[in-house]
Amino acid sequence: MIIAEAVRIAVEHRANLLLAEMLGAAIYHRASVRVTPNNIGKTWDPVIQSAGIDFAAVDL
Repeated sequence: MIIAEAVRIAVEHRANLLLAEMLGAAIYHRASVRVTPNNIGKTWDPVIQSAGIDFAAVDL
């Protein structure tokens, strides 16, 4: 369940809701995540790495 994954990430990593929801959905759907460089949060790196998600910044 997407919500369960998002809550788990938020609680375990003290992640903000935007990051938790995005990663929860990626985990649930086994999806990669792509964002523009300006949209990456300063504290996201360790959370994303621990979740094992294929994550990258892309220039448009």
